[in-house]
Amino acid sequence: MTDDDAAAAALAGLFEVMTDETMAVAASAVARAIRACAHADALEALLQREHVVDLFGNGIGTLPLWPPIIDAMVALADAMPAPGDAARVLGWARWACGASPTELVRPDLAPSLVPAHRAACLPAFAAHAPLYRRWLGDGSAERRAAGAHALAWCADASEDLELVLAAARAEPDGAALGSALVTVGVLAHRRGDAGADAVRALAHAALDHPEAFARAGAAVASALLGETLSAAATRALTDVAITPFPLPAGWGWRTPGKVSYASDALACAVLGWAPTVAADDAVRALAAIAPPDNPAGAAFLEALRAQLGEQVWRDAARARPQHAGPGEALIASALAHLAFAARDRPAPADGLVAAELDPIQRLAIEAMGRREPSAEAALRRVGLYAQRGEDLVPAFLDGTAAEWRPMTIVVDGLARRWHFGPVWGATIAGRLSVEAACDAIHAAMTPSEAVDLVTRFTAGRMIAYERITDAAAWAIDQALALAVIDAAVARGFELDEMMRAVAANPRTGLPAIAAVAYLRARDTVPAEFRALVERGVAEARVAEPLRTLVARAAAP
Repeated sequence: MTDDDAAAAALAGLFEVMTDETMAVAASAVARAIRACAHADALEALLQREHVVDLFGNGIGTLPLWPPIIDAMVALADAMPAPGDAARVLGWARWACGASPTELVRPDLAPSLVPAHRAACLPAFAAHAPLYRRWLGDGSAERRAAGAHALAWCADASEDLELVLAAARAEPDGAALGSALVTVGVLAHRRGDAGADAVRALAHAALDHPEAFARAGAAVASALLGETLSAAATRALTDVAITPFPLPAGWGWRTPGKVSYASDALACAVLGWAPTVAADDAVRALAAIAPPDNPAGAAFLEALRAQLGEQVWRDAARARPQHAGPGEALIASALAHLAFAARDRPAPADGLVAAELDPIQRLAIEAMGRREPSAEAALRRVGLYAQRGEDLVPAFLDGTAAEWRPMTIVVDGLARRWHFGPVWGATIAGRLSVEAACDAIHAAMTPSEAVDLVTRFTAGRMIAYERITDAAAWAIDQALALAVIDAAVARGFELDEMMRAVAANPRTGLPAIAAVAYLRARDTVPAEFRALVERGVAEARVAEPLRTLVARAAAP
C-alpha cells in the first residue's frame, strides 16, 4: 500500500468512526503521505484523492489532526529544491488554513464568515515564521514572495514589519514587491500607528512602479493604513481587475474547490470597502468587465441536458456556471460599495428605487445584474433581494412589471416615484395611510396586477419585511391588501381569478390574504378552493377575521 493509499484509507476510517485514535491515525497517515511527495505535482495529486479531498473541502472544525498536516506541508515546502515547487507547496499549506483568503485584506469581514478550522491551522502555520523570514532573503523571487505573504498570516509577526519593509525597499521583482507591500499593509494595520509612516511612504512611492502588481500592492497597503485611496491608487486596483493575472503561487489564494483567485480578487476585495476619491471612475472601470466565459461550466450544462433532461438543465442553468468565476462576487461587492457608500450616497433605507438612481448607481446595478447569481449578496447590500436565477435586475431597472412599476406618491412630505416594495413598507410602518397606498397602486396598474401584488410575497418587500418587529404591522398589511382587492372588485375583478392564481403559486402566494378577501364576499367555499383556505388558516399571521369567516362558511 502506498502512502497515498494509506492516507485515504485512514481518512475513510476517521469519517466512519471519529475517535481520538482514528484521528491520530489519520493525522499521521496524511502527514506521512505529504512528506513523501517528491514535488508540488505529487502533492496536488494527493489532495485530489478520495477522502483526502473531503478532508480539505470540509475543514472539519478545529480537530487536532490539523497541526501535523500543516507541519508536514511546510516541511515539504522547505525541502523542495525547485523554488517554484517550494512556493506552490507553501501556498497549499496556507490554503489549508482556510479557503477564504480575501479575509486578509478585508477589515469589514464578519468573523462569522471566517472558516472555523483556521483556529487550529494558523497557529501551526505561524510556528514556522523563522522559515518565512529566511525566505525573505532567498535568491528566488518565488520564495521571497511566498515568505513575505506567509508572514502576513502569522498573528505574532507584527514585529516583523521592519524586516519586511527592509526587504521591500531592496526588492527588484514586481511580484515579490507586491507581496511584501500587501504584508506590510496587513502588519501595520494590525499594529496600529507604529510604523505606519514608513509603510505609507513606501506605498506612495511604489504607486509609480512599472509593474502593475507592485502598484496594486501599494494601493492595498494604503487602504489598510486607513487612507482614502487616491485616484492613482484606485486606478492601480482597477487596472489589475480589468486585466487580471495569476497571483503568486505561494499565496495559496484558492476557493474551497481549489480554483485559483487572480489579481481581480485582490483588487475588488479592497475596493469593496475602502474609501476612494475616484469612486465614479472605479465604477466605470469595473462595470466594463465582461463576465468570464467558462467552457467547463458550459460543458457541464450540456452534459446535464443530455443525460438528465430539459428540466434539470433549466434548473442548473439558472446558476449560470458558464459565466462563473471566483472573482465575480467580489467584483459585484466592489460595485455595490463604490456606487453607494464610497460616494457618500448610501442605499436608501426604504429599499432601492430605479427612478431615484443616479447614472453611476444605475451603471453599477446593471453590471451587478449581469453577474447574478454571483451578485446576490452584493445586491442585498444595496437593498435588492434577488433569488437564484431570477434575472431581477433587468426587470427592476426597466420598471414595466407591476412589482417594479413607479407609483407617484407623497411620503414624509416628499413626492416620490416608488415601486410597490417601499410603498408597502411605508404603509405597514404607519408612515403612509392605507387609503393613499391603495390609490397609488390602482393608479399605476390594472386591477389584476394590483391583486397579484398584494397576494404574493415579492422581492421588493424584503427590506421592510426584515424590519418588522410588531405584530400590528401584519394587521396593516392585511388592511392594505383587502383595500386593494375591494377596489379591484369594484373595477370588475373576479375573486375566483385571485384564488386560482394563489393556489398555483405555493412558493410565494399568500393564501391567508386571499382566503379573507374571498370569504368576506362569499358565504361558502367551493371544493376547488377548500385546500387553499385550509392553507391560509395554517399560515395566517392575523387570526381575525379569517377564523370567524371560516367558521361561518362551515356552519350548516
